[in-house]
Amino acid sequence: MFVLKKLTEILYKNAGLICFVIALGFLFFGIFNPNAFPNFYEAHSGNPLFDGKMTVLLNEILWFLFCFIIMLSGDLLYFHRKDIKKLSTDKSQPDALHFCFIGVIIIIGTIVYLILLLMDIVNPIQFFPNVLFAGEETPMDLSIIFNALLFFLFISIPYRIGEKFIKYGLKIGDLK
Repeated sequence: MFVLKKLTEILYKNAGLICFVIALGFLFFGIFNPNAFPNFYEAHSGNPLFDGKMTVLLNEILWFLFCFIIMLSGDLLYFHRKDIKKLSTDKSQPDALHFCFIGVIIIIGTIVYLILLLMDIVNPIQFFPNVLFAGEETPMDLSIIFNALLFFLFISIPYRIGEKFIKYGLKIGDLK
């Protein structure tokens, strides 16, 4: 059990630092090179002026939100490594370490997916097709807003689940 505790502690420390550095790198890249954002979603209402502004604005917002989630994940992992050190390795603690280990794996999986998104290697999920919300009836394409909102919620759910696993594991570990 000592090996799992040490592995979890090292994983929390290193993953937290790496996430924070990667998030800062992506933030600086986004601030100094705003034209290089990947197009997560594109507006298709037929109005080129509106479509261009809406596409750029929403993709910038998503970029900064994804960087913020990576930064929050790094903060969560790095500062909870101290709590992992405090967990004892007696018979009542294996569940606590397993919950903390599962939580860090879920968060790291989410971070890897976000990094692949920010590097434009994978495409985000398209929840609503543009055909439903764009056409002669509507002067703007609302699908881009709905897709961005749902995708942000879709990304934040694994982060919240991993955070709950970690906090529940630490809560179990505090019980004597």
